Amino acid sequence: MLWCKDVRHVSVKEQHRTLSSKLLGHYGYYGITGNSQALARFRHEVAFIWRKWLNRRSQRQSMPWWKFSAMLKRHPLPPVRAVHSVLRVAKP
Repeated sequence: MLWCKDVRHVSVKEQHRTLSSKLLGHYGYYGITGNSQALARFRHEVAFIWRKWLNRRSQRQSMPWWKFSAMLKRHPLPPVRAVHSVLRVAKP
């Protein structure tokens, strides 16, 4: 996620808004039934990378895991959900 690197200087609120929008778009494209485990893994990796680049905003460790968890409670990432169902039968 080069995006997280490029915008690490932007406020956390704005980063959260844009990152949530990107995740919802990803869920909209890849969110089919049976793919929720892969989407959850993707969401976890996004959070990991977001923390990594927030942590590099200064020369000291500014975002330890406990602080990042508290921030995620204030700015939660959207939950994983299947948008499209492959079980739906098309009517003729």
